[in-house]
Amino acid sequence: MANAGAVRVEGASTLRVTGADYTQSGGVTELVDPASTLDATTRRVVLTGGVLRGRGTIVASGAPGLRNGATVDVGAPGAIGSLAVTGSVTQTVDGTLLLDVGGSGATAHDLLTVSGAATLGGTLSLRLDPAWSPSEGDSVKIGRAHV
Repeated sequence: MANAGAVRVEGASTLRVTGADYTQSGGVTELVDPASTLDATTRRVVLTGGVLRGRGTIVASGAPGLRNGATVDVGAPGAIGSLAVTGSVTQTVDGTLLLDVGGSGATAHDLLTVSGAATLGGTLSLRLDPAWSPSEGDSVKIGRAHV
């Protein structure tokens, strides 16, 4: 399935892709709800343009499961959220991982969880909440991957 426009997965819905990779060359793919799922199962999710954003789960166990050469915006602009990837993640030199940070507490920032390996190249971009002033020694856990 190829996307260069807008795809929204709302509520507890699943967009299931079979027979080919889910590729995005532009536009937006949005997982609106924590129960939303983009399921490419044995295939890959390949981003070469546009934005994949939201909260929910991406299931892609091809190699790599999620290949980010565009922008992955965890949560939504200005909203804290969690995005889980069942599979591995590779972010290329062209990719950007965009995370909101509003504090050092466990629920005060976005979180990317990867069930497999994560290889991150490219850019890490943090949107800081202007109401939060980090102090020396503060730390923020923005990701978790399993090797």
